[in-house]
Amino acid sequence: MVLTYGLCTGLMYKAFTAIIFFVIGKNQVATKYSLLSSLGNLPVVYMNTFNGWTHDKFGSRYMLTAEAIAGLVFVIIFILILKLMRKKNLIPVIVES
Repeated sequence: MVLTYGLCTGLMYKAFTAIIFFVIGKNQVATKYSLLSSLGNLPVVYMNTFNGWTHDKFGSRYMLTAEAIAGLVFVIIFILILKLMRKKNLIPVIVES
């Protein structure tokens, strides 16, 4: 399970880095990457703080439940943002033939 966790974490970091490289373009790459990458670490700090507070206040079971609910909420928010972006033609719709 540790190897599976490591594989999944590596794939997530790969996807995150690919998105950053797609967004920053070809000008001032080092500066833009550093800034966006550092902003990407903020959610990690906030989730660790939230998990610690939830664990201390309610225990392990509720901490894991709250973390799962937070993950689902943000997936729903992400899907809604993608739908809004597609509606405004900000991202292309990929059609496979």
